[in-house]
Amino acid sequence: MKKLAPLAFFLAISMNLFFACEESDLPQEEEMIAQNDEDEESTTDPNESEDNTDDSNSEEEESENDETSGTEISLIATPDIISNNGIGLQDWSDEVTIEAFKIDGSQATLVFDTEFRDEGFGVAGARWNQIDYYVMYQGAEVNASEKVVISFEDGALDITLTVGMMGANEGHPDGETGKWTGFDQEGNQIAEGVLGANDSNLGKEVKLDGDSYGIYPIDLESNQPLYSLEIEATGFGYGNGDPENRNYNNESGNQENNSDFNIVGISYSKL
Repeated sequence: MKKLAPLAFFLAISMNLFFACEESDLPQEEEMIAQNDEDEESTTDPNESEDNTDDSNSEEEESENDETSGTEISLIATPDIISNNGIGLQDWSDEVTIEAFKIDGSQATLVFDTEFRDEGFGVAGARWNQIDYYVMYQGAEVNASEKVVISFEDGALDITLTVGMMGANEGHPDGETGKWTGFDQEGNQIAEGVLGANDSNLGKEVKLDGDSYGIYPIDLESNQPLYSLEIEATGFGYGNGDPENRNYNNESGNQENNSDFNIVGISYSKL
């Protein structure tokens, strides 16, 4: 029996070591499995990452376009935009200029008309500091108007022109009237229309300012962007009326009263 004891002791020790090794290997295997799972989760498809980046860039570009394209811009006539005594192009904004022309088409002085209730941009001289129409001018038959030209650097859509001093019934049942002509980027005429109280967005009987002589917002319809806009007066009643005789003391050289108005403001959608 004594001879068998060392063998039993050796077997006991061997079994203990075997089970101890088995137990110590389990945590290591669990750690390796967990690490492999983490590595798989952290590994991403490079193509998937690029797609996400592209989507992000696309959303940013759309956001930037939304901030510029279709933005509505509103400009009000004020005296502070007039420089160089009103001669030549005047910067109404960073992207819009305005310029005045005489009856004969030569360069005129743009002024901020304050002679009457409705203040706005007009042309110096002639009958008033407005945009005046004449049948007879300085002894000659001209059938022409002073003009104001508004230019848009990047083009404009959905234009609304607000005019002032436009008498709804002056001189004719249709009152004082004018017309507008629109041009594309190359200077080609692409649109035109008329201006009068009848054409107001609010209707003839409703003035934008109830105390005004005649402030009316008028939409200028065009299915193409305008880069230049020419504003002029017509004879009373869209040219269907006759001028009135008045005693004016000015450079017109006669006593003719006809359509005249000024520009109070403009709004448009930026391309």
